[in-house]
Amino acid sequence: MNWVFKALILISAFLLSNNSAEARQNCGRFLCGSSYSQLDSLTEETEKLVKSLKGEGTAAPKEVASEIKRIEDLNESYFKSAGIAFTRIATPLKIKNQLLSYSRYSVRGSLHGDSTAKSLAETTVPVILDPLYLYNYKFFGHFLNEKIYVGPHVFRLNLLGITSTLQHEQLHSIEHEKVRQGKMSLGRLELMNSEGRRSVNYGNYFRVDEIETHLHDYQLLTDATLNTQRDLDLIAQGLSSEALDQIKKYREVIVKDKIQNLQRFTTESQEMLAKIRTRILHGAIPYSSKYDPKTGAIRVIFTTEYKSYEYISFDLQGLAIPADLNDWVKIRELVLQVLEWSQQRVQSSQIPALGKTIDSNSALQTIYFAVDSGFRGPNLVVNVTNLEIIIVNHLVKTFGNYLQNRSVVQV
Repeated sequence: MNWVFKALILISAFLLSNNSAEARQNCGRFLCGSSYSQLDSLTEETEKLVKSLKGEGTAAPKEVASEIKRIEDLNESYFKSAGIAFTRIATPLKIKNQLLSYSRYSVRGSLHGDSTAKSLAETTVPVILDPLYLYNYKFFGHFLNEKIYVGPHVFRLNLLGITSTLQHEQLHSIEHEKVRQGKMSLGRLELMNSEGRRSVNYGNYFRVDEIETHLHDYQLLTDATLNTQRDLDLIAQGLSSEALDQIKKYREVIVKDKIQNLQRFTTESQEMLAKIRTRILHGAIPYSSKYDPKTGAIRVIFTTEYKSYEYISFDLQGLAIPADLNDWVKIRELVLQVLEWSQQRVQSSQIPALGKTIDSNSALQTIYFAVDSGFRGPNLVVNVTNLEIIIVNHLVKTFGNYLQNRSVVQV
């Protein structure tokens, strides 16, 4: 399994260089030499800054401000090279009792730019790029208040065909829109713990439409035509075949993780939906119900008698009006309709089969060993940076609790 974890370390490598004038003309479907080279430099420098900000000691405010300004300049240089339009958003930043400010960016793509610009052009939801995303958050990207928030690391991983974060978060927005339009969607259901807060590892709260987004991720990440074209672009930009092989292996890891999450989501969702339906048919009444005038959500919440998810919320927006919350007969019928449709949708999900089993504890230990030791690949010198550690932490947090409860897991 060494190739799996060596591949983890390759993400921040691939330093492709071309003269700017030539590189602008050297564009494939996914990559343009100059924009990719700048993106690679940008993410590496950002990782260094984030590691410094999270480290011990307190730098002088002027030094921190100067470094942040340098990262902003790198971001804007990359945007111009990639064909991405941007608007600065002044954002406060508090670092160890120092109050500073920096720029986030509202970004818009172009069909004439690199792959990231094209993806942004096809994204109907506003995208906010946070240069310090890895400092401010503990995950890859998120969808909040009808906006997608990401960092430059997401753009690089998308270019390499390793993640599909932009598309993943956009699909959440599409499911939200279905709800507003009165259509059926798994986005109508939320499972939550007593605190009602999202957890990075989906362990105590997730939207059931994660099934939809993970299915879509799997389809994108395994699309042979897209991957072939992307790989040809990578080679055209100077990536060695050996390094490309490592990228492909890392893609396999991500795909297997998607499958594992899909199986977990579908299994637990089917169990949950069946139990709550039975309880309602036997006379269970809502724990609470409320109308949110800001979002238009009409929520009916039930207890579940389930340890991981103590409550399940149904958003009846588009199917009912606020006054209907006083009519339990009507609300009950609508909830049962949503439940029936959701059960059928989850059951019809095409979940790919998993391969052989590995010991989860040894796998996680091997990941940490790879991060600690680093890896020197063909024609590449790879330094372990903060991004690798964050990626590993992300994987561990996402799947760690699930793995710890099982001695053998499917990958």
